[in-house]
Amino acid sequence: MKALQHALLLLLSTHATLTVTADLMIGDQVCMTGFIMDTFCIERGTLLDAPSVTTMKNPELHSYHCLLDVGVCINSGYQVLGSKDPMNGLHCPGLRIDDTDKVLAAGRAHGTTMDDPNQAFFACSTCSGPDDNPIAGYKATIIGTVSELGDGMGRVTGAPGADSVAGGPPLTDIQV
Repeated sequence: MKALQHALLLLLSTHATLTVTADLMIGDQVCMTGFIMDTFCIERGTLLDAPSVTTMKNPELHSYHCLLDVGVCINSGYQVLGSKDPMNGLHCPGLRIDDTDKVLAAGRAHGTTMDDPNQAFFACSTCSGPDDNPIAGYKATIIGTVSELGDGMGRVTGAPGADSVAGGPPLTDIQV
């Protein structure tokens, strides 16, 4: 029940990153559903494969190719994004995920190698999901254990060159 309460706080928070971080404790198990985003594209402010798209505004437009095929995105790490803030239209930063391999495996199993009929996205060359599965907008439920509290400063503005996301609490022992 405690893990559910923490997950709810994370999903409902929009301006209370410090409060939520203060409510979390090392060792707490949390569950959060949201878009998976790589740190490189978050810190860049726009999507690498769609530079006109603001990262935190439209994570549903982030291709599986960019997330799961591109080395700089993979090597930067991932986080699960929180809900969209109704005040500014941007998704809130969520929790950092320490296990890139599990994120990659689940995403690649779900994404498709099919080409985008609208030619807006590159095909994911490492994906193996069915042809009718998505090519963009990797959303997942992440369960994990809080390994440290971070500094609570993991907020980003969504603008290019935005603040670092390194301050958010990381999760370990994750399940996707």
